[in-house]
Amino acid sequence: MAKAARTLSADQDVEAERLALVVRESERNVLLFALYHSVAEREAAGSAVRARVQMAVTEFALSAEKRNPLERLRELPAQPRQLVFVYDLEDAFPEALGYLNLQREALLQMPHAVIFWVRLYGLQEVARKAPDFWAWRSGVFDFRGAERMEPAMVAAERLSEPLQYASRSDLERNVSLYRRLIAEYDATTGPDPARMSALQQRLGAAHWLLGNWQEARQAFEYAVEAARASGDRPAVSASGHGLAVVLSDLGAYAEARRLHEESLAIARELGDRAGVSKSLHQLGMLAQRQGDYAEARRLYEESLAIDRELGDRAGVSKSLHQLGNIAYLQGDYTEARRLYEESLAIKRELGDRAGVSRSLHQLGILAQDEGDYAEARRLHEESLNMLRELGDRAGVSASLHQLGMLAQRQGDYAEARRLYEEGLNMLREFGDRLGIGRSLGQMGRLAEDEGDLGKAAALYEEAAGIFREIGAKVELAKAEAALERVRSKSRE
Repeated sequence: MAKAARTLSADQDVEAERLALVVRESERNVLLFALYHSVAEREAAGSAVRARVQMAVTEFALSAEKRNPLERLRELPAQPRQLVFVYDLEDAFPEALGYLNLQREALLQMPHAVIFWVRLYGLQEVARKAPDFWAWRSGVFDFRGAERMEPAMVAAERLSEPLQYASRSDLERNVSLYRRLIAEYDATTGPDPARMSALQQRLGAAHWLLGNWQEARQAFEYAVEAARASGDRPAVSASGHGLAVVLSDLGAYAEARRLHEESLAIARELGDRAGVSKSLHQLGMLAQRQGDYAEARRLYEESLAIDRELGDRAGVSKSLHQLGNIAYLQGDYTEARRLYEESLAIKRELGDRAGVSRSLHQLGILAQDEGDYAEARRLHEESLNMLRELGDRAGVSASLHQLGMLAQRQGDYAEARRLYEEGLNMLREFGDRLGIGRSLGQMGRLAEDEGDLGKAAALYEEAAGIFREIGAKVELAKAEAALERVRSKSRE
């Protein structure tokens, strides 16, 4: 008790007494929420509560692997009645919210007193997305003291860390983290717009990697708005760049070009040669997507010249790779191979294994189109093995897709289906909706080649539904054209 008294403020100490009183006076289960800012603050408050209730205390944390609180609570004996501290509810979002709402009656029948230790963001999400469970709460207790790490300091600390992920669960945790940071930081007096823009950019990037296109767009739009409010020109450029990439994926090319050109103008104004190269590269990719290969080549070559001048070997390899794509799309396979191999050599020199795998992937596609199936398989399998070692599940699914196309082209439909399904399962696990749509479209083509027009139509329609939902206009047009083709065949 002495330790808690030294750590907690008078108001926090009163709050601990109020919470303990609710627990002591209730003979049945109570579902409580306790707000905190830092782990140290949570531990001090928890110690104060323990000292006052004088009953057995069990603690457990939720996570991406253990998202259902009821499963953990059922592991406890019914008697004696215990006080249960549940930590890290936010790390189990969004599934935990569904469990709370759907299992609220079972939770209420548990004999124990359960306290969910949450941050403000977590509390807001429960109230918004698990409203039936929220309505049954027994109380909310606020242990957020004045003496704590300010949200600005927490935001700065998080922004200094890279956005790292190895699975969909990691990305979901990042989404939860950045939404929580944004909510708490936004509630402070006079949050720094430049820092808010950076947080929104992180949130947008995580949503983009998850395939949540509209959520990514919204986050980047907020980032751009905050950056403009800050007057921070580099932040305007960076946030506009991120938004433009998402808009390009959604087929909103005119707006994407406007934003890329704005980023380019800012980079030129600031004398940021690396930023100029980056914007030129993205404008080249946009021109490539729209089929303007001459303009794409011009932009890639201008970006390449800057990267050579700056000695940016990684940038040089990326531009060479894209120039290889342009040559490939225009049917100049000899030039495409030369550029891919030059890019590959730089990537090997830099130890860029992820880049090496992408070059091998493109060389495999080139060999496949030239009819050299043995070489195509060798290249795709080398790329696949490297991607498995790197743990790049999105890359693995892309390689499986290409190996499936190779098998389909050679008439081995059973093997093609096996490979497509393996890749599709991985995409579903990772939550890549754009990739799922493309995979379904290719499986539709396989069914069409096999003469099963009904199955082909169903697959194309499912793919079109996904593209329509995420706003991928170019992919949607392709899926709808394939669907119309199959329907026309069925009418013949």
